[in-house]
Amino acid sequence: MLINQLLNIRVSRVAVLCFTTIFLVSCGSVPLSSMYKMASMDKDDIRLIDPRQIRTRITVDSPTQLQTRDVKLALRFEFAGDDESEYKFLLEFLEDKTLQEKSGWFSEPTLKSQYEFKLAESSIGMFKRYQREFIKYGKPNKYYWTVYYYFKKRPPENQNAKLDLELKMAVNEDYFYLLKDAELAVD
Repeated sequence: MLINQLLNIRVSRVAVLCFTTIFLVSCGSVPLSSMYKMASMDKDDIRLIDPRQIRTRITVDSPTQLQTRDVKLALRFEFAGDDESEYKFLLEFLEDKTLQEKSGWFSEPTLKSQYEFKLAESSIGMFKRYQREFIKYGKPNKYYWTVYYYFKKRPPENQNAKLDLELKMAVNEDYFYLLKDAELAVD
């Protein structure tokens, strides 16, 4: 009897450890500070956003390159029940640059391509509709930010490429990560 109880406790601990590990690995590309920032946004925060100041920055490992046209920032959210809404905002290209990220003593520096975008003028009205819906219905149960993009130059087949996706809601704010070091899935 005592042995069965001890085994049950050990199995429970292992199950909790496995669940925690899987949870942390699945969220590994989304920093905890970003999860907190997005989860703590309320009606007033959303209402005060000037869509003309929203910026998105995408960084990819070289030699991968992105096309700078037809890039869209998408926000999908769902309220109580199964009501789900998605808004896609066309982004306008601002600038690109090449970064050299320093590595450890025994590895070579990594080159990265970084692209900065703002909401296109044609997307401003759509963002204001999103703000009104958020204010009307309150904070959604779930929401997902993502960016739709196309490759200009794909990563080589034998090379893993990573992507960082950053967002800021005002020009004078710092960027925060939506994704950090996410593996690119090339289809």
